[in-house]
Amino acid sequence: MTLYPFEVQLAVDASNAETVIRSGTITFYDPSDTGLTNPIDLVDTAGITIPNPMTTTPAGLTRAFQAEIPHVLWSDGTYAGYLSSYKGLLDEATAARDAAEAAIINGVPAGGTAGQVLAKTGGPDYAMAWVTKFVVIGPSAAWPTGLPEGTIVVRSEV
Repeated sequence: MTLYPFEVQLAVDASNAETVIRSGTITFYDPSDTGLTNPIDLVDTAGITIPNPMTTTPAGLTRAFQAEIPHVLWSDGTYAGYLSSYKGLLDEATAARDAAEAAIINGVPAGGTAGQVLAKTGGPDYAMAWVTKFVVIGPSAAWPTGLPEGTIVVRSEV
C-alpha cells in the first residue's frame, strides 16, 4: 500500500486570507466524494491512525499526514478545496514521462541497419519500416553511366 505524504498546512479563512483558523475542524475526503459523505483514513508520519476530521492547532496549523490517495478534498463545513501530495505529483509526472518515452520507443520498429532510414509504409499512425534509401537518376539528372541519354537508373544509397 502506497502512502502519500501531505505537509503541514496553515488554515486561513477563504474570504479573508489574513484570518487564521485557530482550533478549526477540517475533514478530508476522496476528491470524487463531492457530496462530502465518506471521510478518508489518515495516518501520521509514523503510520498511526489519526482522527478525520482533524482539528487545527491554536496557531492554525494542520498536522502532517499520509493518505492512500495522492490528492484529497478538504472541507471545513463552509469552504472546500484540494490538496496534492508532492509524492503523488512526482509519481504522476514520472508515469507521464515513462508513458511518453514508451510511446516514442514503441512507435519505432526494431531493427534496421546502417544507412537505412524510417519510411511510412501506409496511412495509419506508426505505419513505418526500416528501408534502404534509393536515389532515382533520370533524364533530368545526368550521371555518368555509359548508358544512352534518357535511361532511368535506380541505385541504392548506402
